[in-house]
Amino acid sequence: MFTTEHSYFLSVFYFNLLHSFRLFFVILQSFISRQAHNKPTFKKKILTGKETKMKGQ
Repeated sequence: MFTTEHSYFLSVFYFNLLHSFRLFFVILQSFISRQAHNKPTFKKKILTGKETKMKGQ
């Protein structure tokens, strides 16, 4: 049915598509996790900073 060049092109095309989709999914996941954990970590950083300053004094 398919020639070797055509099957090679299809495999490369699907590999690139899968790779780009995986990259997009990783970026999306990291963005969502960053948005979800942005405010709590910021508050934790402020609290830990105040605690360390109080302990230092």
